[in-house]
Amino acid sequence: MKKLLAFVLCLVTCISMTSCALFGGEHDKHKFRRRWESNAGYHWHECRFSDCTERGNYEKHDYKDGKCVKCGYKEQTLKEH
Repeated sequence: MKKLLAFVLCLVTCISMTSCALFGGEHDKHKFRRRWESNAGYHWHECRFSDCTERGNYEKHDYKDGKCVKCGYKEQTLKEH
């Protein structure tokens, strides 16, 4: 009986720790990294699982004094020649 209980507990733990890819990205529980990713228009948090393409907090930059107030991305300006 102890072996069966240990097996079931191990199985439940393994399933709960698998990536989003196992569930096809269809579930609503994602684990996102704390570090911001960004490009010229947006910032976001990437999913911690390598096979997951979900993005958390995906939104446009909100600039103040040339820097995004949420992620710190510096606004790119074109220099005139």
